[in-house]
Amino acid sequence: MKTKLLVLFNTLTLIFTIFINYLSNTGFFGGKTIGEISQKYDTLFTPASYAFSIWGIIFLMLFAFVGFQWYILYKYKDTEDNYDNSENILIKTIHETGFWLIIANICNASWVAVWLNEHIALSVMVMFFLLLSLVQLTKNLRLEIWDAPVRIIAFVWWPIVIYLGWIMVAFIANISSFFVSLGWQGEPLFASTWTVLMIVAATGLYLGLIATRNLRETAMVGVWALIAICYRHWEAEPLIAYTALGFGLLIFLGASFHGYKNQETSPFLKWKRGEI
Repeated sequence: MKTKLLVLFNTLTLIFTIFINYLSNTGFFGGKTIGEISQKYDTLFTPASYAFSIWGIIFLMLFAFVGFQWYILYKYKDTEDNYDNSENILIKTIHETGFWLIIANICNASWVAVWLNEHIALSVMVMFFLLLSLVQLTKNLRLEIWDAPVRIIAFVWWPIVIYLGWIMVAFIANISSFFVSLGWQGEPLFASTWTVLMIVAATGLYLGLIATRNLRETAMVGVWALIAICYRHWEAEPLIAYTALGFGLLIFLGASFHGYKNQETSPFLKWKRGEI
């Protein structure tokens, strides 16, 4: 696909996705909202409601992502005929994005539709493909595994890795809701025991991403989610609350230690050195 057309579709599908998400919280679709369906299929792994405000940050950063792509096209408009064969490091980020952001946007909007219609099993499948598209973006863009300039870190890496971090949590919660929709309460284990196991599994994934892909920002989204789980259950489910708090602290320490070891490649130090 021509480079400019790819950026155009990235932008249009993102705007469509944000619009659908906005409508989903107004009761436009049959008087239902995402939150109401979430309460109907509530699970102990679901974070406190304030945690979902991260969507505002995610969408703003995705706007910055596509805005940066338009900036690249404008900056190199004198080489327009060479967009599709350019070896320029900035233009290559558009090519490496490929169709995957478009797919992620379509999956996001589709998830809203199937969730509001209470097709919980289908919602799991759609979110799986959303997660897969973000994983593919992480691989294609070689996120966090090379010494990129600050502008690529800020406008290409961070929007995707933070999105990935939240969808990892959402996918686990979505699977939990699916089992609730089937009427399964976790037998022979207690629901709280399963929640603890899911917290442990999520922690392992986040720590693995730090160790293998340097994805500290992704892991910090996991900390945000676990603290929200802790807050929600602080009084009613102390086992879950203390587990979420403890493993959230573990992820935070892991990310902090990794950042300390790799401080020379910190984007803030690069910015101070003028490596923009």
